[in-house]
Amino acid sequence: MKKWLIVLMCLMIVGCAQTKKEKKESFEGEKTIVKSHYEKGKDYLKEGFDIDAEREFKKAIEENPEDINAHWHLAWLYKKQNYTYMAIEEFKEVIRINPHIIKARYEIGKCYLSRGDYETAKIQFQEILRIKPEEQKAQELLDKADKAIEANKLAKKEIPARPPLTIQQMPPQLIVIGESILPTVKSPTELTFKNEPDGFRGIKWGTDISTLSGMTCAANPFDSNIKFCTRKNDRLQIGKAKLSAIVYQFYKDKFYIVAISTNNPINFDALKDVVFVKFGDGRQPNKYIKRWVWFGDMANIGLEYNESSQTGTLLIFSQKISLQIEEVKKQEAKEGAEKGF
Repeated sequence: MKKWLIVLMCLMIVGCAQTKKEKKESFEGEKTIVKSHYEKGKDYLKEGFDIDAEREFKKAIEENPEDINAHWHLAWLYKKQNYTYMAIEEFKEVIRINPHIIKARYEIGKCYLSRGDYETAKIQFQEILRIKPEEQKAQELLDKADKAIEANKLAKKEIPARPPLTIQQMPPQLIVIGESILPTVKSPTELTFKNEPDGFRGIKWGTDISTLSGMTCAANPFDSNIKFCTRKNDRLQIGKAKLSAIVYQFYKDKFYIVAISTNNPINFDALKDVVFVKFGDGRQPNKYIKRWVWFGDMANIGLEYNESSQTGTLLIFSQKISLQIEEVKKQEAKEGAEKGF
């Protein structure tokens, strides 16, 4: 009888040990899953897969908005890609979570310096010196910002901005660029970008030109159905980007495109930052060409920078009217094929 009791007790001890071991293994497995997005992001970043790294850091932040490490690495990723405005926003999140992270203030200040916004950069360096008066590097950067501000004042020099273009000066390649970077054919999976616009500055897609005031228009020399128009007192600025022109285009007197142009790399970068914040990350078909596209139900968007001319173009299309124009062109081509041979 005693032997049976001893055997039974041994079996119970072994069973308990196995249960504990199983629980430990299960817990460790769950722990790995919880931290996977941040860890994957770091791995992708080390391997140079920026898009995948960004996706994982964003997922980590969605799961835990207070994940300071994910915000920090995402900020550095944006800085690496020269998305300075987006980098600044993430570094600000780091400071929100922990106001004592001096490195984040340094990075924000340096981002503003790189954008030529010396006054805002000064604020960051002054705040660092308030927290840690012995920070020599902050003093050096503050002096650098002060010298740049003084130089601008003495020379009375700002970033050169060309006068707004008149209708007669509007380049017809705005239409050509639009057709090349914004194909209307797309798959349903591409209908993903946020804040899809139903027009621009209060003018809805399809609005008849006769209902608008302050418009100065000229016909497109290549297509009598299309008109180029500028709007009286239009503000030639979006965010911190100074614009050289905003042109509204009408097809058979219906609003369907707005074309926005910049004339130097600093203004283009500022415009790109705002566009990415507003509409999300664009799709870049070729990583060697500064061209991004967004496809939607109501609108398509294209953003392009020309290195040789140092000009940037942002085009926002009505998807519905663009498809109508495409059908008209197909019909005209069909009729031409039937009658022209």
